[in-house]
Amino acid sequence: MFNVLKKIYSIYNNAIAMAVISCIFGAFLLVFPVGSVAMLSLIIGTLLVLAGCALMGNYFLDQATSGFTTGLGLFPLIFGILLIANPRFFIDFIPTMFGIYVLFVGLGEVSRVSKVKSMGYDVKLSSFMAFSTVVVGVCCILFSWFVAKTAIRIVGAAIIYKGISRLIYDKNMKNKTSDFYDNNSDIIDGKFRD
Repeated sequence: MFNVLKKIYSIYNNAIAMAVISCIFGAFLLVFPVGSVAMLSLIIGTLLVLAGCALMGNYFLDQATSGFTTGLGLFPLIFGILLIANPRFFIDFIPTMFGIYVLFVGLGEVSRVSKVKSMGYDVKLSSFMAFSTVVVGVCCILFSWFVAKTAIRIVGAAIIYKGISRLIYDKNMKNKTSDFYDNNSDIIDGKFRD
């Protein structure tokens, strides 16, 4: 029983450290969304350049698949250089791609709504939802910088929430385990005392 209690206390101590790290990282994302994405772009760009260089280096080691390996190495190399040279590219890229996807989904919904409307059905709510999807897609494309900053702030708040809720959960588990151990002190390592 003592070993279990020690493990629970070590989990609780780790939870405290993780909660502090989560709160610091989440606060950094909330306060500095652009700086954190720029740092993330540099890190991801560096990793992609290293992966691209490794795959390009494989070209000289393996002549049998040289064309395929070169293509695989060239893509991360170019994308990594773009991320390092222009971190704003990364910030604009993801919301723009999301906006394009949402725009095409919305246009597909508008097409479906018009087909259903031609059959004589009432599609007021469906029309509103389809057109609002198109508007959201266009807004994501046009205001990608704002969408990215808002999304980063939401992620920062979620990380803070996760850290604090995990700390509360682990604290409650530690207290319940301590109470159980105190109330059942005659049990040691699963055996009863005489």
